[in-house]
Amino acid sequence: MPFSFPYPDVCMCGLACLFMSLLSYIYKIDINVSSSYPPIPVTVKYELKDQIIADLACVSIPIHIHLHF
Repeated sequence: MPFSFPYPDVCMCGLACLFMSLLSYIYKIDINVSSSYPPIPVTVKYELKDQIIADLACVSIPIHIHLHF
């Protein structure tokens, strides 16, 4: 199921906008998951693209959605 982040431009989230090879970068984002989603394990695919839609990073992360009251 596709999901849009509240800040599609990572330059607005404190990440340097000029990436250089061989350097490490940390990008952190908190995501609120709708309570309408069932409590199941899923794999999240996160893609970070540049302004011409070329891939900068692509990761798949296994997670488990839990109910919190």
